[in-house]
Amino acid sequence: MKNNRQGKSDVNRRKLLPFLGSFLLLPFIGSSKSLTDIVEPDQSYQTMLTKDGKIVKVRSSKVNDSKVVDKQLSNHSLLKWLKKDNKLF
Repeated sequence: MKNNRQGKSDVNRRKLLPFLGSFLLLPFIGSSKSLTDIVEPDQSYQTMLTKDGKIVKVRSSKVNDSKVVDKQLSNHSLLKWLKKDNKLF
């Protein structure tokens, strides 16, 4: 009643699972560089106020590259722009 499988290589689950588990763990080991090394360290941020009153962080490079709409903005026009009557929602 015994099956003799001489000469055949039998791959069963007990042999396959350790190999499969080790391949699935390889991405968690990671590389020699960490995430802080990949991100540029000289990025500086500026805090700005949006129209709806929220404070957001913006990269300084984006602020320097942005288009200036009105350089001589008066206080009255700024308050008009910040007025909550013009809701976007």
